[in-house]
Amino acid sequence: MRRLPPSLTPEDLIEQISPLPNHDFFYFVKADMSLGSSAFTRAYINFTNAEEIFNFRDKFDGYVFVDGKDPDYQKFLKTLESPEEEEVKSLDSYLEDLEAREKEMKANKGCPKTTTPLIEYLVRRREEKKANMLVRQKKLYNSRLLLKKILISGNCV
Repeated sequence: MRRLPPSLTPEDLIEQISPLPNHDFFYFVKADMSLGSSAFTRAYINFTNAEEIFNFRDKFDGYVFVDGKDPDYQKFLKTLESPEEEEVKSLDSYLEDLEAREKEMKANKGCPKTTTPLIEYLVRRREEKKANMLVRQKKLYNSRLLLKKILISGNCV
């Protein structure tokens, strides 16, 4: 079980999931509070009967374990309760998006385009370097033009 409240104790967890089916292994991992809002508690349970795994999953899949002690976890739960609604698109805009995705897939040889913060940073960095290079080239071009004008006119500074 993962993404449990960071301040949840093993006793509280067992109390919430009682009666606990027959098991031969239970391991509880406290949250690493240095991770801030990404700190969650985990628990590992090995059931002795395979049928009990499915019953447990059916009972607790989507169950929200509540612990009122941690305000950050309460904020996290509120974001789960009210996910942002997607904008309803018209059929034409949906088809345009679909065609754009297909073109992208073809351009990437059948793989979806993936982006990460590092890739975005590198792309921005490359664009900045290109822009700086264009500025330098323009300055160099203008200085060469000025030098030509001076040489042609015969006026030396």
